[in-house]
Amino acid sequence: MRRLATAPGPVLAAFAAAAALLAPVPGAAADSPDDERGRLWQVRTESVPRNDLKEFTRHAERGEWRAAILRLQDLLDVPPSRCSVFDVPGSRPPRFESVAATARRLFDGLPPDGRAAWEELQRRPAEDLLARGLRTRSAADIDEVRRRYPAADVRRRAHDALATLALAAGDFDRAAVELEALLPLCAGAECAPVAARLAFA
Repeated sequence: MRRLATAPGPVLAAFAAAAALLAPVPGAAADSPDDERGRLWQVRTESVPRNDLKEFTRHAERGEWRAAILRLQDLLDVPPSRCSVFDVPGSRPPRFESVAATARRLFDGLPPDGRAAWEELQRRPAEDLLARGLRTRSAADIDEVRRRYPAADVRRRAHDALATLALAAGDFDRAAVELEALLPLCAGAECAPVAARLAFA
């Protein structure tokens, strides 16, 4: 397997960012009123997502992509209702990034071996859930695909299906949201029909 040391520069940057998210924030342990972050802003992620991020980084550095992808999927599976976040390294005033946003960024930075492991482990679950959602016209299933599986082609089909369901239900605001999310995922001749649908949503 290709080791991280041989990965392209952007990949190294992605994993460096992951490591930075795990690093303690200077002054974060302080419980003083003088803490510049302020007590109300001392948001912390839950221990389980933080441990998954640590394990992903460890396996990725070793080129253990199957194990890394399993940990990455654990991060992607964290439900939005958990409101888990990571500190954005170096941000002042302090900002926070959702676990899902961190996981999608790490997915986008995967090297070829990592993408191959994702295809092997997660492509089939993604396709099966999307097929079920399309068959039953279940917006909940399709939205779960959009949230949990970040491959561009999967997200493109999920957003397209959600927009179609929303238009059929007369929910034009939701349709516009889905079409706006779909547009950056299109390529070439695919973009014009999406833009036309958005104009009438």
